[in-house]
Amino acid sequence: MSEVESPISRTACKRMNDQNWLSAIRKHAGNDERHNRGGSVFGGSRHLSNELQEQATHDPDRFLRLFERIPLAASQQYFRGLLTGVAQAEDPNKELAADVIAYAFERFPQELDYQILDLVERHPSLASISRVRDVLFAYAQHGRNPATSKGENAITDKKILSVEDIVRSGERLVLRLAHGGRSKAWDTLERCLWRCDDLIPPTWELIFEMASSERSVAVRSSIFHALTPLFNDDKNKYRHAIHQLLDTSNLAEGEPDPLQILGTWYGANMYRYIDFHLPDLSEQLIERMLVSEDSALRLLGAWWLYCENFRSGRNQERASEIANLSEQHRVLYADVLADAYKWTELRNLSEQWLIQLFSDPSADVRKQVSEVFRGAANEDFRPFVHLAEKFIDSPAFLEGSFALLHALKDAACDVSELVVKASGRMLESIVERGDQNGARGTSLHQLQDLLKREYASSERRPPVRAHILNTIDFMLEKDIYGVDGILAANDR
Repeated sequence: MSEVESPISRTACKRMNDQNWLSAIRKHAGNDERHNRGGSVFGGSRHLSNELQEQATHDPDRFLRLFERIPLAASQQYFRGLLTGVAQAEDPNKELAADVIAYAFERFPQELDYQILDLVERHPSLASISRVRDVLFAYAQHGRNPATSKGENAITDKKILSVEDIVRSGERLVLRLAHGGRSKAWDTLERCLWRCDDLIPPTWELIFEMASSERSVAVRSSIFHALTPLFNDDKNKYRHAIHQLLDTSNLAEGEPDPLQILGTWYGANMYRYIDFHLPDLSEQLIERMLVSEDSALRLLGAWWLYCENFRSGRNQERASEIANLSEQHRVLYADVLADAYKWTELRNLSEQWLIQLFSDPSADVRKQVSEVFRGAANEDFRPFVHLAEKFIDSPAFLEGSFALLHALKDAACDVSELVVKASGRMLESIVERGDQNGARGTSLHQLQDLLKREYASSERRPPVRAHILNTIDFMLEKDIYGVDGILAANDR
């Protein structure tokens, strides 16, 4: 089947003046038009509007002036194409764009809402013009309503291995709900607030007017997003706005708990700022999540509590108590620990928990906690040495050695004893199980490269060389694949 082409070629469109465009728009009014000429298929308004969009991108000011001359009865494809082209342009004239936005909003507020908002979002300085701000606020207040959730939860019957699993599910819920112009308007407003300081005072007023009375959780989530650039402007107002957004008294029937707003990427990203600057608010939100009827929110509250513990040292006993509630709670704790060990001041407490979780009954917990060594070589590896020794002795090492072995490869300090210890443990397991070509093949290959390096650098360290030679002898005795490569590189 031939590709449907524009009824007027791009080359011809480049030469068309304004009158030519208006005549073409009147002539090609139908989207379903199809014309066959010389074996090619030519379409109607949709295909010609693509060319209009292309020309508007390259000459936005000219086509902004043309916008109001297009007959109101013309196919809306042309209005959409022109606005989209101007949005994609580098620097359209702000006053002309503001006039077109006001005109388009007056004539086609529902039909062109996404194109109008996209134009403002791509050129946020437009929001400093009062008539554009009025349009933006009108969409935020009265745009098309998003769909209701009908009682959907963010997470249902899913295995949660990290906070990302909670957040991904929360995002899916919000995206399913946020179909309307209001959510899009708030997202656009957030982008503009970073660039337009004069937009901040009226936005605070709008937020307090709408926050607690808004009946859609999806729109509240978008308002929460718009609060991000306002955080440093007035933290007391921010605290008050969060309380209003998470209030449950005015929600529509069937809407989920607004706390699920915290289970989005914006919620997860804002946690650290809330915890550091507004610890009282953080405590209140954690408590609400921990006692929620929603199991995912209880886990999210646990994650906030764990992070708070390692960042500030608050609630150590409570965090340990919550971590022991279930396997999923320990999985999340392991996820936080694996990262926190690199930066928390509670290093001793973290190490104790890590060593305990290396031997946890749950394979998921052991897998998560093994990630503590990922990126460790980017730090000073010496604080990891004792932890690595305990890890090698644990069940977690045989199941998830990759991160540690990769860190040993890049470590700047002496790790020869760890290499020998890890090699011995891995080889014993391989001989016992007979799976040197199976799941542990990659780990064996990593270890052989490490042994090769350590042997080459141990000439002046006889005890280390003796340990490595014993390991090589064991590999020869058990006919371990790859040992010849070590011998070839370092002729004994």
